[in-house]
Amino acid sequence: MNVGIFNRVNSKNRESDGMYSEWSSLPLEGGGCGVLGAVGGRDVVLAVVRQLASHQPSPLNTDAEVEWVLEVIRYGLSLPLSEHEAVRDCVRVCCSWLSALLPPAAPAQPPPPAVPAPLAASPERYATKILSHLHNLFVPRHNETLAFIYQTDLSADLISKQAVLCHRVLRLARSLADSASLGSREWRALLLLLLAAASALLAPPAPVHGAAEQLCERVLCVLFEVWILACHRCFPSPPLWRTLREHCISWRHRAPLTEQWTRVSLCLTARLLKHMYGPLFPVMPISDEDATLVPADMSAESVMQSWYRILHTIGNPVDLCHPHLIAHTPHLLQVIFFV
Repeated sequence: MNVGIFNRVNSKNRESDGMYSEWSSLPLEGGGCGVLGAVGGRDVVLAVVRQLASHQPSPLNTDAEVEWVLEVIRYGLSLPLSEHEAVRDCVRVCCSWLSALLPPAAPAQPPPPAVPAPLAASPERYATKILSHLHNLFVPRHNETLAFIYQTDLSADLISKQAVLCHRVLRLARSLADSASLGSREWRALLLLLLAAASALLAPPAPVHGAAEQLCERVLCVLFEVWILACHRCFPSPPLWRTLREHCISWRHRAPLTEQWTRVSLCLTARLLKHMYGPLFPVMPISDEDATLVPADMSAESVMQSWYRILHTIGNPVDLCHPHLIAHTPHLLQVIFFV
């Protein structure tokens, strides 16, 4: 096993340089609002998405029609949370259309929104764009933060509805990583979506609502699980790794991050020891729940690379003993001084 590659990857010592210093991190800017955001397209969204979310056959027959509707959905996902039904229908349509990437399954009840013929014929053509548009579900609106992060006077019903939509997207992301045949572009878009979701939920201070805290834990769990699957099937590029590392360092004030990081690091360490020393080496105890976290057929090289990179994802663990370092992140400072 070529362990010497560890030193070549991390050839610099300074925190600001170190790993991936020759690459730039990727922006997590959301899907944008498109032309409808410039002219105001709320009524267009309400009219179009309501029909698409029904169980009727899709009226879209050409690529141009699908592309136009995707622009409507793009804007619909950025509507205020008070437009819950419209946002919900946009999420339902996106999840149904992305399901075209999955193997055939038994019909669901109630039936999901119909998939247009052009998308059913070539789902990978649209997958990256749909995943990018789903960023808008997690990006805070203009003059509005994620409902359950800061606002304590909102009804539990609105908080629950928003959390349900987020959980649905996370379940779909996990299914796509498990079962879909994704190319490099689709893997990149999926990882960026999860990073964007985690950034929106984890960068601010801890939420005050239980449903939000559960969602924060869930998004981290899905992010790391999907990331390990990507390491097995389509190893993330250095810019993706740098993006993950930069954001994880800014999330170190959240206990669920260190819990998930520890969980994944332990599983990768156990597999690495098995590859390095064989079956006679004492087996590290891993819970039954985490036994399949690292794919059984993941190559030794992928395990080694993933282990080393994940190990350095949160920076120097000693920093966790120094609150002034952990709390000194742009997101937290913005909240303290401007909210």
